[in-house]
Amino acid sequence: MPITTTRALYVTVTDRVRQPDVADRSLLDLLLALRRAFAGCTGDTLTPDAFAAAIAGALTAEAPREDLNAWRDEDLDVDLDGGATRAEDADRMLRSQILDLADARAAGTDRDPHRSGGLDVPRRGPGARATGTRWFNWEPATFLESGLMGTFGGWLPGDGTGRHLVPGATADDSDVAGEPLTAITWADVVAFLEAGQEYE
Repeated sequence: MPITTTRALYVTVTDRVRQPDVADRSLLDLLLALRRAFAGCTGDTLTPDAFAAAIAGALTAEAPREDLNAWRDEDLDVDLDGGATRAEDADRMLRSQILDLADARAAGTDRDPHRSGGLDVPRRGPGARATGTRWFNWEPATFLESGLMGTFGGWLPGDGTGRHLVPGATADDSDVAGEPLTAITWADVVAFLEAGQEYE
């Protein structure tokens, strides 16, 4: 069935990332493969199905080898206040985050037992990057779930994704069906990637 709501998108992606065949996927490899998947998307927007399919494919596709050092001198800054509207902005965001994860791996930050509480990545190279240095989500499941929730919403208590209501809060019944979703812009993709890194 086509994805037509934010709720359907959330369920489709979070169900896929919890399958056993992606259990050993690193976030670095996911983002490398996702960059290649998005490069094959044309046009100013993506359908929700194309967006979900790009993520699903990246969860199992071989991660391409890239010369990351060639990116370190580049200005990969992205206007996160509404100015990032093109596929090129999403690509710069992904390259920035891939460099962060490579730097975190080199420094051992990605293996710190307290990383889910938020850690700063010690960046190498002079080039500007798209986001701040702090990362909260270090695995594909938490990155994708946080990206979806922070950008589109769609979560409900009992979904099994590890998200919980803040004590004293109640679920919003309007989320049961989700909001209509017909197209995903590149600005949405950039917001999704930023939320994947930073949203708790």
